[in-house]
Amino acid sequence: MSQNSKKYHAENGYICDIPKENLSKRNFKESIVPYLLRNYTVNSSNQVCPIYVIYIPIKKEHMYLTAIINWFSRKVITHYLTDPLDTNSVTTPVKEAIERYGIPAIINSDQGSQFTSTAYKLLLKIYKIRQSMDGKSRWADNIMIER
Repeated sequence: MSQNSKKYHAENGYICDIPKENLSKRNFKESIVPYLLRNYTVNSSNQVCPIYVIYIPIKKEHMYLTAIINWFSRKVITHYLTDPLDTNSVTTPVKEAIERYGIPAIINSDQGSQFTSTAYKLLLKIYKIRQSMDGKSRWADNIMIER
């Protein structure tokens, strides 16, 4: 039984295996883009905006919180709470951030399926935003938003 899939049921006092759907699997290998921020100096607002999706358990349910921060000021510029996790959970906050603060030069994310989706990649292309992705198993690449 996987450690991540164990669930404890308090009323009945048992542990059961509930396999979770892996929603963070990326799309095709060719959808991965390089990490652009290694040795990169951020010296102005709206230059780099990391984006991250967080799973939030709520009693018997769950939600997903997508947050975007300004790397320079380290402030959250927008967030979006949703269920289920789909492409809109990342495209909606990007559009909102652009409306409020203008077009960032680079948006950095992990390699999750939402960030390798055609809709997300097209949105960034339309706005001429450079897409950057963490390396595989490189959580520290997006540490500004993951901490």
